[in-house]
Amino acid sequence: MSRRISLTLLSIASLVMLGYSQNAANNTSDLLPDEDGGQVRVVRADSGASTVSGREVAAIHAPKQVSMFYGGTWAEETTRAQEQELTNLLTSAGPAKQQEMQKSQMRAVESRNSFVEDFTDMRLHPPLTDLDIQRQIQTWIATGAMQAPKANSVYVIYLGPGVRSMLRDKVGGQDYLGYYSLVHLDVGAVVYAVVPYDADTTRMQQTAARLLMEAAIDPPAAKRQ
Repeated sequence: MSRRISLTLLSIASLVMLGYSQNAANNTSDLLPDEDGGQVRVVRADSGASTVSGREVAAIHAPKQVSMFYGGTWAEETTRAQEQELTNLLTSAGPAKQQEMQKSQMRAVESRNSFVEDFTDMRLHPPLTDLDIQRQIQTWIATGAMQAPKANSVYVIYLGPGVRSMLRDKVGGQDYLGYYSLVHLDVGAVVYAVVPYDADTTRMQQTAARLLMEAAIDPPAAKRQ
């Protein structure tokens, strides 16, 4: 009897450990589900090195960063001063990023002036889901606020202070520092990254640069099931 009990307890313990391992894997994955049944690739607050950069030949060899600064708080002097540091990420990349770019056969394209601003006050708005972001991109392009995508365009949407982001039950700035995805709109395929505001400008810049590079290397990766 005692042997049966021991075996039963051992089996239960194994199942618990398996479940724990699976949950741990899910919690450390750089993929999170979005609202339309797909998934996006994120940079987590506790993430390590990129899982994409430097491993593959880039799908977009010369990505052109098109930045959107979204939220009324970007109009404030203290935050607006940060914009120039966030609009030309690959050209101003450091040695480590340049090496990753070379491995992926990617070259930087000047994008210092490729940015627009939408100072809509979003501080009282509910958290933006990925579907909200996609609809907003469609609106910006349809109204001419943002240029239609070219073959090498990668949109980077910077959310201002107080503009909240969520992926289902995951909170931007807490569970992830940013994410990238791919959506098919009337104007064609749009590759984009979303970067919640980070008071640490250097970390925000590093997050955006990593997302931009990974999106250029493997745009469809975020939508794979």
